[in-house]
Amino acid sequence: MLRTVFMILLLGTISLGVDAQNVTSEAPVKSRVLTLNQVDSISSKGVVVYSNKGCGRCVTGKDLLKTKGIDFEELDLGEATNREVMLNLVTRAAAKQNVGAMYPVIVYKDMVLYGQEDMAQFIDKLKVRMEQDAQMKPLK
Repeated sequence: MLRTVFMILLLGTISLGVDAQNVTSEAPVKSRVLTLNQVDSISSKGVVVYSNKGCGRCVTGKDLLKTKGIDFEELDLGEATNREVMLNLVTRAAAKQNVGAMYPVIVYKDMVLYGQEDMAQFIDKLKVRMEQDAQMKPLK
């Protein structure tokens, strides 16, 4: 019976014209682009990470977040609008103009990591803050 099912699947694949050697990858999916208000809304409930392709520090940051069990929304800094919003967030957090930022930029509520402190320590503080926030009961 198992052999019959396998043969049906194999014949079905062949009859559909699927050629395993000529499968092409799909076009890359365009990154999500959010406005400052949208990022503020999302980061009031969860973590937003601005990262750049090919950035080793970004990979490390995302891995640290995953290791700590922290879910996040990732935004690609390859998109001009995301870069602009990220710079606005960093400027607002630093309370000054012309501030430099190191990637990744991690945002949760009023907490923003932009290279001003150690990433692992920031993520530890972020985890504690998220746990505290989860324990708070909403007002009725």
